[in-house]
Amino acid sequence: MPTRHRRLQWKEHSMIFAMPDSPGEFSRFDFPDLPAPLNGIIAILRNNQVWGQGSKLLHCAVLQLWWQPLATLLLRDQGCNGCAVC
Repeated sequence: MPTRHRRLQWKEHSMIFAMPDSPGEFSRFDFPDLPAPLNGIIAILRNNQVWGQGSKLLHCAVLQLWWQPLATLLLRDQGCNGCAVC
């Protein structure tokens, strides 16, 4: 991993959402310790309570399309000026 990203860590985490049609019931998305958007895609595909297979594929495709331009901006070398973060 390049030096400028040495403090970046991927951590396993979960997001829990209330089910709008089932009061008192919750749905959990478990994100593995992988970089985004891969962790989000895996969390969506593993959850069987919120969406059907077609909706899962659509959400994963949208997540991937949204991430590509953002990743380009984040990973492109911006020419650090010696800041404390890099």
